[in-house]
Amino acid sequence: MYRVIGETADNLRQSLFDNTTGIYAAESARAMNNRIYMYGDQGVLAVSDNGIELVSGPIEDILQEKQSYPDFSTITYGISYEQYRKYILLVQDSPSDTYPTAAFIYDIFTEKWTKWTFKAACGTVLNDVLCLGSNPLTDPAAVTKRGFIFKERKDLATSDFSDEEFTATIIVTGK
Repeated sequence: MYRVIGETADNLRQSLFDNTTGIYAAESARAMNNRIYMYGDQGVLAVSDNGIELVSGPIEDILQEKQSYPDFSTITYGISYEQYRKYILLVQDSPSDTYPTAAFIYDIFTEKWTKWTFKAACGTVLNDVLCLGSNPLTDPAAVTKRGFIFKERKDLATSDFSDEEFTATIIVTGK
């Protein structure tokens, strides 16, 4: 791992930061709270000027299994959610998945992990709102082949904790 230091393109210089660590999933690296969180060859790491810290110890066995899945390093990506101090690592939940179907969320204050099961081919935080995109083109269950963007609700109501909404008509026949 190298560090690049400088103030302009003309005076950038690189120096060796740590020769025992490397990044395993390039799209997992995200800056948050003066650190870079990433999936490295040792698990999820927090990189700062003070060094490198392993933060995925409690879920190491789960992540090591997922790391053995095909295309793990190219499918895995990360999202930094600065407002809620969360690093979100999206990964395959099974070897046959062709895009992320699970997310492991790390809270940088409590230092605890949570798992979400959600198909999200892409995602980002825009104006302090988490947005995740589906990928029905690779999802055989998708009949209409349309993608969706799921936007976090922030109404400060119980609906904030609901899954997606849809309209349905139920016709009752017989008794």
